Amino acid sequence: MLSRTILCCLALCCLTATAQAITIKNITYTTKSAGTVVFDHGYHLKQAAINNNCKACHSAIFDMKKRSHSTMAEMEKGKSCGACHDGAKAFHVRECVRCHKAKEVTLVVKGAGNVQFSHKSHTARNSCNDCHTKIFGTNRNKKPATMSDMEQGKSCGACHNGKKAFPVTANCAECHKM
Repeated sequence: MLSRTILCCLALCCLTATAQAITIKNITYTTKSAGTVVFDHGYHLKQAAINNNCKACHSAIFDMKKRSHSTMAEMEKGKSCGACHDGAKAFHVRECVRCHKAKEVTLVVKGAGNVQFSHKSHTARNSCNDCHTKIFGTNRNKKPATMSDMEQGKSCGACHNGKKAFPVTANCAECHKM
């Protein structure tokens, strides 16, 4: 009878410990100018370098008490996600669209048809940094570039110059959808 009581207590303790297990969730980060990033804990825990060891990142890389966020520049120097996403251990943090979900953009142009800008087609050939922050910054331009500005190498004209990509003076319907 005593052994049965001990076994029941042990079983109850095991069930209680199991019920208090940590729930692993995806975390969504909202950035000021680059959309949202979803961190998939399940995917990362399956990686050989982590091997279901939460301590591989917590608190070695991420301090759960501080809950601070790092900039892309800090990540490129090995902080936060950049500790692994350095191009050697895992894809480099500069491969922006692997974490940041780029949106398709409609630029409203009065009298000339709107321009449908495809991040998907552009990031297939270019790095995000090729345009952001060099040409456009990380936010939308406040004043849209004119065709004259583009012909002088500003905005889209920085690449669409006839050398890197078709020139802005080419077939208008290539960009402007009437």
